Amino acid sequence: MQFNTHGARVLDSDLIVPVRDGDKLHSIQFISPDGGKKFLFGGSIRGCYYGIGKPCDVLLIAEGFATGASLHEATGHAVAVAFNAGNLLPVAKSLKEKMPHVQIIICADNDTKTEGNPGVSKAQEAADAVGGSVAVPAAHGDFNDLALAQGPEAVSEIIAVKIDNNQFGLDKFVLNGKSKKMREELTNETYFLGEMALMGQSTVFYAPPNTGKTLITLSLLIEAVRQGRVMGSDIYYINADDDLRGLTSKLEYAEKYGFWMLAPGFEGFEAKDLLKIIDKMNRTDTAKGKVLILDTLKSFSDLMDKKYQANVFNPMIKLFVIKGGTFVALSHTNKNRRDGKLVAGGTSDVVDDMNCVYILDTVNDDGNIKTIEFLNTKKRGSSAKRALYTYSSDAKSYDELLKSVKAVDEMDAEKTRREVAINTRLEINADIIETITECIKEGITNKTELIKEAKKRSCESQGKVIKVLKEHSGKYHNRGHRWFEAKGVKAAKTYQLTLPYSRNEYLAASKGG
Repeated sequence: MQFNTHGARVLDSDLIVPVRDGDKLHSIQFISPDGGKKFLFGGSIRGCYYGIGKPCDVLLIAEGFATGASLHEATGHAVAVAFNAGNLLPVAKSLKEKMPHVQIIICADNDTKTEGNPGVSKAQEAADAVGGSVAVPAAHGDFNDLALAQGPEAVSEIIAVKIDNNQFGLDKFVLNGKSKKMREELTNETYFLGEMALMGQSTVFYAPPNTGKTLITLSLLIEAVRQGRVMGSDIYYINADDDLRGLTSKLEYAEKYGFWMLAPGFEGFEAKDLLKIIDKMNRTDTAKGKVLILDTLKSFSDLMDKKYQANVFNPMIKLFVIKGGTFVALSHTNKNRRDGKLVAGGTSDVVDDMNCVYILDTVNDDGNIKTIEFLNTKKRGSSAKRALYTYSSDAKSYDELLKSVKAVDEMDAEKTRREVAINTRLEINADIIETITECIKEGITNKTELIKEAKKRSCESQGKVIKVLKEHSGKYHNRGHRWFEAKGVKAAKTYQLTLPYSRNEYLAASKGG
């Protein structure tokens, strides 16, 4: 034998190795001088092991006795011999439950000459189950083979790399001393899409169908490239929301302005490949400066799968951004509004984990020009609280449509928002406004009588009628006012219609006051 017996006994030249679960004996392994192995008939092996040494902070688990003995002799750490690859997982789980404080290292046999390399694959499975790590000899064989070929130092070097500096395993991960380098690598706060999406952040635009989110995003992207705020060669626009005609049109712009366009089903790329590619970029530190645009998000992530969002997709995107990448996704709002407002579709996890979120809504559509508002619901940094863009809704080509996209300046934006608010109130209250207007025209102008009659005709509550009467009271028609309050006989409150009705109609309606 090339190793100590480490508590096992020798009988008729065979090494007798107890197979235990703690102190309980379940079987015996017989190892002959020529390396032949057999177990006691009727014994149990699953979850059982032979221990060499006393565990402290580190426990090694290996397949064979010779491997375990060589590991213990080279490192001084306790070893559990699991007897075969299939038993690594049950033994690891059992010992981790008994000793939760120890760091477990699965010392794999490198079965390079066996299909699937079961020694390594089974070791990895066991390590994953208990939060451990895997140590593997570089060449074919086990750690006993390595010790015989290169000496115990070769074994101890491999194991030493796997051992944490303390039992909690945190010391080797601390960042102290690296702040200067990290500060140097920070991405400047540069606007990428308008004054909304920032470089080095994750941003999601949510919008109903046919709002123009792709159109405006593409227009802002081209503007950023033309102004030199970002290199086109660093942008990857993944188009998963177009038919062939639409994809071709947008590809022509990508070729013209020098950014990259991808689409699932073309050139061997599939949506399922995306996370693997991002993961590789994260691990190889090649994410810095890259811009990834997903159109639309649902093609790459199940927005209703909370577990997948929280544990897989979102952490991958967060790491991509931490590594210096920029992420923009286009997504859909829920079909139903909440309190009259659009809300993000899917679970809340995307909104929770992204740096910046905008909800897009159509605030005006006169049949020729559409006005779209970007309303920020979450941000980190100096992203705009809101922004307005217009585009032609009757353009004859996509090129004409794209060129029609215009930003609305703040003064015009505020004016538009006021007009939208006024028109919204007028639309919501239209039926009661019409009823009150008819009453005033018919000479019912006394406040008490007007409320009573309008309530009767509209079949609405008195409170609702009073609310509308007050909300649209004033002398400025362009502010949504449709009547104003005046003093009648004996100081009674009466109402007159607000211009611009014709003077004759206005006077006729006012005679009742």
